[in-house]
Amino acid sequence: MPKVHKKGNPLRIIVSCINNPQYKLASYLKQIIDKSVNKSFGYIIYYHYVGDILVALPFYHEKNITDLIDILLANDYPLQTIFSTINGRIKKLAKRKNLYDNKIVLNTNDNIITKYFLISYVQNISEKFKSIADKIKHKIVHKPINNLNSVIKTELILTTEGDRRLSPHTSRILVSNCSSVMLANSSLVSMTGLRSVDLVNVANLTLVRQSFELSPYSTRTRIYVRNSSIDVMPSFVFRGDVEAITFENVRIGQLSAFSFANLIHTENLRLENCRVETTEAQAFKKFEVGYLHVIGGTFGDQMPTRTMNDIEVYHKFMLDGVRMGVVRSNAFIVKSPRTVAIQNCIVDNLESEAFDVTAQGAVIIKNNTFGSISVGAFLGIRADRETRSPPSSASLTHDLIFKNNSVSNFEEGSLMFDRTSFRPELDNLIISIPCDCQMLPVWKNYVLNYTNVYSRFFARENLFVPPQSQLQEPINETPETFLCLDGGIDGTPIGFADYEGRHCSLGGSTLIFILIIVGAILALIIGVCLIVWCCRRRRQNNRKKWISVPTNAPDVVSKKNGVIGREAATSGAPVDSRITMVVPDGRLYRETEFHVIVEKAEPLTTEL
Repeated sequence: MPKVHKKGNPLRIIVSCINNPQYKLASYLKQIIDKSVNKSFGYIIYYHYVGDILVALPFYHEKNITDLIDILLANDYPLQTIFSTINGRIKKLAKRKNLYDNKIVLNTNDNIITKYFLISYVQNISEKFKSIADKIKHKIVHKPINNLNSVIKTELILTTEGDRRLSPHTSRILVSNCSSVMLANSSLVSMTGLRSVDLVNVANLTLVRQSFELSPYSTRTRIYVRNSSIDVMPSFVFRGDVEAITFENVRIGQLSAFSFANLIHTENLRLENCRVETTEAQAFKKFEVGYLHVIGGTFGDQMPTRTMNDIEVYHKFMLDGVRMGVVRSNAFIVKSPRTVAIQNCIVDNLESEAFDVTAQGAVIIKNNTFGSISVGAFLGIRADRETRSPPSSASLTHDLIFKNNSVSNFEEGSLMFDRTSFRPELDNLIISIPCDCQMLPVWKNYVLNYTNVYSRFFARENLFVPPQSQLQEPINETPETFLCLDGGIDGTPIGFADYEGRHCSLGGSTLIFILIIVGAILALIIGVCLIVWCCRRRRQNNRKKWISVPTNAPDVVSKKNGVIGREAATSGAPVDSRITMVVPDGRLYRETEFHVIVEKAEPLTTEL
């Protein structure tokens, strides 16, 4: 309560009239004050209106002056004007002496406390309580039971026309906690000193063509939209020198073509946790920006071709934590960023050459989840032609880091990069498919060996460099470069080398055991073969033989000149078979006698 110091009456409690519910509170506070200082200080001053009480309270004036200072500072008024206004306000308050010069009520009967009974008003029923309240010396106070705030909606229209038009001297627009706001066409174009537009907690924000059209004389204007809902983001909604555009936690039903266009000297374009239900082609069209950041949020079922078309980024282009459905070919056409970062994103399907980005520095692709990647999806990311290093100078190429990414479906050439522009660093590539011993080398070959596929794309995109220069420096492979899922879809990632060692190849002890078994079997087979050969040899050696006896016939009967004669077998001529005799086993027996009878027959010379 205020302290109004006055000679003879240092403290007075100021309230409204006696027949008011606040009188009871004032009397109660007076009793507390009297007990605390052991002395009674007079009276409760009489006022007719509750508004007088508010005006009489010092904290009201303090808050009023504080709000006035904040408003003047927010609208960039000169300090001299602010001090002059505040001094004038204080002087007016000091001159209002009659505010406290009220008649002192000496009649103590006026200090009788009146009690009030608060009930809801119902027609033809609430009036009946009046007689009952009078008997107990209470007064009835009614309050309405209906609340139309949820039914009656008011729309705030920001425009330069009509009775409630915006002042051309406005330097800041702040709208918060409104159910419906409409920013009319070219409503900001007359504000040459406009510095910022803040739209916060707007349930239904309606924008039309050139809603954010700025004055050609205004510079460094910032636009900030947060926790709002926009059914349709129209075409050409921006125009002029906008320093920064920030959309945070905004729902956009339809992002029309050319929604973000005609931007001049824009330093920062930031979309954070925005939910875009439908995106049209060329939604971001031909403008220059220092930083283009899309953080969190979703972009509906698909990103059509040329969603971002001919955007020149001076410093950094970043997609961080964005959920996208199908990303069509040439969905992102971005020029000259010094840094490209695609991280923590979830993409259902990435088509061929989805990114057409000419970078002037490093490219970072990490912690992403890709459902399906088509051939050459990242091949469109390349160095700017003006800063591209010659093919022979591999040390001048930029880094391309592809790390901690997972992919469910890909083919040969899905993960190929422009080797003339970058040095690819591949690490922790998770194939989100259960491990398969037969497919492990195939998957690895898809990533590392894509000569034929690369040549086809390379011939179309880079005719000025021979294809042989592309594969001079292979991608370094480590045990953690390739991983697959061990134990099904919900399995844990495991390196290809570890999985092959555990499941696709035999262990050390098992291999030794199998080698021993195979060696024993081979030794047994060789032993059996030797035994069979020896048996056959022995059988052949023990087989009975028949030989000719004698080996040299003593003589040979021959016919020479018609006369049968005997010739000695002095020459090495063959033995006549007619006198050959054989004995078994070539053995001669002592008791054996050979009798050779030579018979000779002469031809008959006479007739019989």
